[in-house]
Amino acid sequence: MRRDNNENAKAGNLNNALKETKGDLVVTLDADMVPRVDFLEKTVGYFEDSKMGFIQAPQTFFNNDPYQFNFFSEKNLNNDQDFFMRRIENQKDIYNSVMYIGSNAVFRRAALESIGGFSTGVITEDLATGMFIQAKGWKTRFVNKNLASGLAPENFSDLIKQRDRWSRGNIQVARKWLPLKIKGLNKVQKLLYMDGIHYWFSGIYKMIFMLAPLWFVLFGFYSLNARFSGILTFWLPSFIASQLAFNRVSQGTQSILLTNIYETVMAPFISYSVISDAVLKSKKGFTVTNKGYNTNKKYYNWRLSLPLLILLFFSIIALCKSIFVIFNILPFESGKDAIYINAFWLLYNVFILIFAVLVPFERPRFRKSERFLSSKEAQLLDKESHLIIDCKVMDWNELGAGITIECNNKIELKEEQKIILSVNGYELESVIRRIIPKKGGTNIGLIFTSLNYEQYAYLITQTYAVASSELPIREEKGNNIGKLLFDIFKGHFILKKK
Repeated sequence: MRRDNNENAKAGNLNNALKETKGDLVVTLDADMVPRVDFLEKTVGYFEDSKMGFIQAPQTFFNNDPYQFNFFSEKNLNNDQDFFMRRIENQKDIYNSVMYIGSNAVFRRAALESIGGFSTGVITEDLATGMFIQAKGWKTRFVNKNLASGLAPENFSDLIKQRDRWSRGNIQVARKWLPLKIKGLNKVQKLLYMDGIHYWFSGIYKMIFMLAPLWFVLFGFYSLNARFSGILTFWLPSFIASQLAFNRVSQGTQSILLTNIYETVMAPFISYSVISDAVLKSKKGFTVTNKGYNTNKKYYNWRLSLPLLILLFFSIIALCKSIFVIFNILPFESGKDAIYINAFWLLYNVFILIFAVLVPFERPRFRKSERFLSSKEAQLLDKESHLIIDCKVMDWNELGAGITIECNNKIELKEEQKIILSVNGYELESVIRRIIPKKGGTNIGLIFTSLNYEQYAYLITQTYAVASSELPIREEKGNNIGKLLFDIFKGHFILKKK
């Protein structure tokens, strides 16, 4: 449904669609999200409860985000958004505080009509819409199943653009509708919504954390004036408590060290966004995150990495000065004792910043579409649909497939040969792009040359939209920092040599 204008952006589109439709239930999906074939089966049943306002499923992604991809750690890192989407949302459900996240949700139309439709006037209409529905007394639930997947930002620039929009949107909601003042929300709901908004100020806290030891060591400005015993008494118990609480909430799927790396990467940009909207009241509007990015070039985003590189440079200078003071090579007006805690502080910051400056190292993304693993039995046919040989599909998407032939007999196939891949009665016209001999058989890369609607629909149901019950069991990784270090070293040095 098209509009003559783009007033109120995404929220305006949704409200326009509400006027043009009549269904009792409304599903919202971002344009890049593909619902699985059992999406409605896993969600609609909850609406048997007449007070159910909306059901939220997590946003999941079938591609690797910039952290996973640029760290060469697709197998050892979870998606950056998994912690919130799969853990935090699941625990908000206990207090009827599930946050509507703009996609993968099913609404009762009556719940939307009770608040006048999707909220407008802010970038993050989803946060406000879900909050107002709960304030009206409607129930909300989180279904922690992979029911729709889409594209995560694929480069550092798009990641910043997305988080900039989210941070500005949260500040706008707080300015326009402070959760503490919303009638109908209970105390826990108000607390959880305020906590969600407060999270975006972490960029400012992180910048202070990185700048404070620099101010002291390089310029002599005190940010912390305390004895070592005082630090142990007050800081250490707080630090241990935060570690234990974080581990409890994340259930071992996210580490504080990795979280600090992510927050440091974003800190210069998020702090600027928050200050712009909270203090300067910026008028910047809704911007769409680019998706479907691919390139065969490897490059470093110097422009966006500059704040991180500057922080790393001065942190190394300050750390070196601290070491010289400790070993009596340089004098220090405040005395040597004041340096120890700052030297440790700087060492930690340098370690984190080294990881941070690697994120803008963009790797090539060659494929136009993600590939999905498969184990389907298939057959290769010639142009007259005569059987050549049996095979198995290893991976595929709507553009092509990788197949394997377990056979030692020599097969008369060649690159650029036209061929037909037969799977479950669907005959997919293809051309051979790559033939790779292997021990005991052959791997073949195919490109589909023409698909009719039925064939295309079948491929989508077997790849992007496969039922959640048929997905392989995905165990969340423990985010081991040692494995991450090895992945980065291997990716930048060992694989580069190959």
